[in-house]
Amino acid sequence: MCPYNLFYWDVTRLRANKELESKAINAYLPVLACKHNRGTTGKPAAVINSYAMTALWMGRPYRLKIDPMAYKIIVGILNEHHHWVLTGAMRH
Repeated sequence: MCPYNLFYWDVTRLRANKELESKAINAYLPVLACKHNRGTTGKPAAVINSYAMTALWMGRPYRLKIDPMAYKIIVGILNEHHHWVLTGAMRH
């Protein structure tokens, strides 16, 4: 997972009644996946960033840089009509 840089101006945009920037979510989801991966001995979790997930959701071809079969949990977010949607898949 690639880290995302959050800058001061990204943080200052976090407030009530404002749309959450994708940078903030794209930075936070890998933190959750890393926390999960540290506590598991099974297959790890992976994150698909909002740009890739939105492309996949809209049916546009997008080449993932991960092997989906190597992960138990895959999560991502997409923005549809200014609403963030958490998406994911889990293998048993």
